Amino acid sequence: MKKYEESLIDELKEIATVKKYYGELEHPTTAKFIQNDLPLIYVDFLGEDTNKDFTLSLQFSLYIVHIAYSKHTHTRTKKHYELYDLITDIRKKLFMKTILDSDYIQLKKLSKIYDAVSANGYLTIYKRDLIFTIPNSIEEDLN
Repeated sequence: MKKYEESLIDELKEIATVKKYYGELEHPTTAKFIQNDLPLIYVDFLGEDTNKDFTLSLQFSLYIVHIAYSKHTHTRTKKHYELYDLITDIRKKLFMKTILDSDYIQLKKLSKIYDAVSANGYLTIYKRDLIFTIPNSIEEDLN
């Protein structure tokens, strides 16, 4: 899974700052972010599904994060529009994309999971789920 996660991160780095997710958003009101890294995409490996003998479906979530450091409506709206642009860029970047020897990436649900005042400003977080299928290398792992 490591090489697929790393390849997914590398793909997304072409459009934004990307980091592996380590639970930074568990407490969004106190989460710390570097302003120059925003907007930011966290990549989180959720698991795999082995419903077929020769393939694995890898499940990931992308957490798309941005902060407006001003309470002015114009500034907050501008940050939301930057998020919308990034969401579109992610969709364009990953649509019908393969990672290494995977099948095409399946873009799943996008939803807003947080939009409120945080320690740093007005924090907005979207979550995009995705799945891609890879060959099941269990035979190689047994040798």
